Order: sequence, then C-alpha cells, then structure tokens
Amino acid sequence: MTIQKDLKTVSREMLKQASKIDKIVETLAKLERAKAKPTKTTARVKAVANPTKTKAAPKRDNKPSDTANVISLIKRSKQGVDNKTLAKSTGFDQKKIWNIIYKGTKRGQIKAISRGLYIGA
Repeated sequence: MTIQKDLKTVSREMLKQASKIDKIVETLAKLERAKAKPTKTTARVKAVANPTKTKAAPKRDNKPSDTANVISLIKRSKQGVDNKTLAKSTGFDQKKIWNIIYKGTKRGQIKAISRGLYIGA
C-alpha cells in the first residue's frame, strides 16, 4: 500500500505543478497582448509628433529690428559714430549698444576705427 500512497501523492503534486504552469502561461499571454497594444503615452507622443492642425505663424510687423536700426545708423555716418551718440539717437542703453556692435563686427557689417568709434564695413 505504500506504493499506492506514494503514487497518489506524486499525482497530486503533479496536478499542483500543472496548475502553476497554467497560471504562468496565462500571465505570459497577458503580457504579450499588452505589448501588442499601443499604450496611451505612445499614442500621445505620436499625436504631438504629427500634429494634424498647424498653427498659423504670428503676424510680424514690418519694422526693422533694433540691430538693423543701429547698423544702419553706423553705415550712414561717413566719419564714424561713437557709443554715446548711438545711445542718444536710439534710446537704447549701453549694454544693448555694445551687444549690437559686437554682433555687427563679428558678422563683418561694422568696423572699429578706434576705441568706441565705429563705421560701416
């Protein structure tokens, strides 16, 4: 009778293991289905990456920029313009004038005749 008891015990254990294996298979199937479906974040990213509606560009004034104003003042003067004159005629502070002059000299639009005196290139 011990062999029969042992066989019954082994049979029960095998059934328990089979049910555990079935649960694992179901879990894996759920995970595979979840991978196949696009997530909400993926759909949101796609919507942002490919917008269906394009926004109209804001209307710009046809006024020249501050940089263009300062450079045109410098180019118009034959003898050169200093920082103080530019600040008085444009109303900009010294920092802004210096930045515009720096950019203009790097682009080759302005040349420095002497320290603080500039002429158009």
